Amino acid sequence: MHVLLLPFFIIFLLIRISLFSFYLLIKRLLPHRSLIISFLVFGIALIALLTFLSNPIKESLNTNSKSELIAQKNNLENLLNKQPTHRDILLNLAKINQALGNKSQAINYKKQAQKIDPNYIFFQEK
Repeated sequence: MHVLLLPFFIIFLLIRISLFSFYLLIKRLLPHRSLIISFLVFGIALIALLTFLSNPIKESLNTNSKSELIAQKNNLENLLNKQPTHRDILLNLAKINQALGNKSQAINYKKQAQKIDPNYIFFQEK
């Protein structure tokens, strides 16, 4: 019976020790409260600034990736004109169009690739 109470006693003891340690820490740091408050205010201001700046950074990254996707799409379309039966070019075009939001073109490219190589593992049902 006493063995079952041992984990609860250990948890109670750890909480008690940590509260006492926290009390001692606060008591020792009390003379430095202005410094602690300064660090807290600086930390909150830094978090607010980084949160405020994160949205424009994310938007600029999305713009760059979209322009890169469009460039890749143009390159692949040029290659497709030279090799119209290349399965991998068609699949990559499908992925890029899906990422750009052109779902109908993505489906079209995927169907073309499936007509070329219907036994490709990508087209097999799972």
